[in-house]
Amino acid sequence: MLSSANLNIEGALISLVLMLFFGSGILYTILALIVNTIQNKPKKSTYYFVSFLISGIVGLFVSAVILIIVWTKTEI
Repeated sequence: MLSSANLNIEGALISLVLMLFFGSGILYTILALIVNTIQNKPKKSTYYFVSFLISGIVGLFVSAVILIIVWTKTEI
């Protein structure tokens, strides 16, 4: 009976990493697009693609650091 309640931790972890990467990447890219549009500074699409990748990686790094800080502060 317990085998039917299989937890897919790896799948959940991969989904979490993808959501954090794409979420932070899309959020920063949209904000940069809005700011550059308001300031009338047209940029090429490669600028937005590179900013998407960099902000996604930074978002993952910040999330990992926060997780490590929270994990080490908890006392069992």
